[in-house]
Amino acid sequence: MSAIMVLLVTLVAVLAVVGCGDSGTEPATETVVEDKQVPDQVVDGDIEEKDMLVPAQQGLLYYFYAAIDRHDYQDAYGMCSEKYVSGMTLEQFEAMYREYIKSVKIESITPVPEYSTPDSEEYRVDFDAVYIKNYPAGSGELPLFHMLVKDPSSPGGWLLDAIGTGP
Repeated sequence: MSAIMVLLVTLVAVLAVVGCGDSGTEPATETVVEDKQVPDQVVDGDIEEKDMLVPAQQGLLYYFYAAIDRHDYQDAYGMCSEKYVSGMTLEQFEAMYREYIKSVKIESITPVPEYSTPDSEEYRVDFDAVYIKNYPAGSGELPLFHMLVKDPSSPGGWLLDAIGTGP
């Protein structure tokens, strides 16, 4: 990565941490930027972060499943594309996880470049999950494949666009 690119990524990360707009009253949603720290665990409702930096796309996946793990379904819902949640209420989205997942952590994320484009990226995500009952997809566990798309409203941001049992 060139020195200019490193400087730009660092500047974006600093602006994201410090904030660069009004605090507003809109519901909080997590927009992840380049080189975001990975959530490790939740302590008293706050996320503690690992000392590991990942690209924005992978950071979104870590934050999405950290929200599911802490049962903050509204936050997770806000990380999804309009296409993914089209016709799905927050209550329906919550039901996809609340009744099945007691806890979930990401073990690994593997890019699937043959199914990725400049505006979308596919990943295989492996989990350490504790289930309340079998998840209603494929093997009874969380689907492994996740498609992310660029967030048109947030330069450098990404949204979860699809989850499936195969690429």
